[in-house]
Amino acid sequence: MNLWTKSTSLSESSFKKEDIDTWSGSRSLYQGVNAEKIKGFFSRSNRSIYKLTLKSEWITDSRGNASNSQIKGAFGLTKITWTKNSDSEKTNEGKIEEVKIDENNRVWLIVVKGKTLTYLIPSVRVSGWWSDERRCKYNLDKDSLGMSVLVNGVTDIKDWVNKNDRNKEWDSNQNERLKDLMANGFSILRGRDAVTWDGEKEPGKMISVFKNAGNLIYKKRGQEAYKSCLEVEKYFPLDLVVIGDQSKMSDNYERRWPLPIQRISVTDTIQDVMGVRLDQVIIDNEGISDGRGKKIKWDEKFKPTITLEIKK
Repeated sequence: MNLWTKSTSLSESSFKKEDIDTWSGSRSLYQGVNAEKIKGFFSRSNRSIYKLTLKSEWITDSRGNASNSQIKGAFGLTKITWTKNSDSEKTNEGKIEEVKIDENNRVWLIVVKGKTLTYLIPSVRVSGWWSDERRCKYNLDKDSLGMSVLVNGVTDIKDWVNKNDRNKEWDSNQNERLKDLMANGFSILRGRDAVTWDGEKEPGKMISVFKNAGNLIYKKRGQEAYKSCLEVEKYFPLDLVVIGDQSKMSDNYERRWPLPIQRISVTDTIQDVMGVRLDQVIIDNEGISDGRGKKIKWDEKFKPTITLEIKK
């Protein structure tokens, strides 16, 4: 199964369709699975996924003129939830809603610049001082917050923020910390939610769906960096979007208690990292910025062209 299915929800913007992939898939494909087929996975309980999507709000200058070169609030987060009908074994069509992002509902976009690729990772995080260090550790023991995400995902953004994300702002020093930790790439671990056999196109082939969030693991000098969240903030990706060629990405499965784990690995030389609250992202023809002076430029081979459309 192609984990990074072409994303029409993103390609409807000025991004080239063939250059954008996301682990969530397009409007008709969720985590690479057809919308009709995916309902069969969710007959036992409620499930959800998050998808990074594009929207736009034109920036105006001091004269009130709309700029055709920058888009503020370019990205949004959509949540699709399937619930089991109480009177049958069938699952409903799926409820689609936009997740409100503000200072009380914080989702952070981590922008990672590789040699030729740009990775967009919308994430929730753990931040602030924690007296209970154990729940923040990276070693994924059964009592850790990381294991809880692998087993349960992230059900509600606001509830997560209230319990885990104490800092309302992005510390610019975190950009350099993450760049150092991701020097040789990164991995995302996510728990498998359900599996079935695809008897239509390829008999004997398994189809899997996954939890709606994962664990971000860093690679430094060829070793994975396991640090407590007291030393560096911990992030839990809700989606992964790749702009460019996928050749530096791979995936495999690991057997961990209490469920199989998928590891999505990126082996790349990381040149820059930037974090910004999702609703504050600014994109233009040159790159993507946080509105506070930090910008990551697009690769010349894979870059968007922003155009102004007047809708009647």
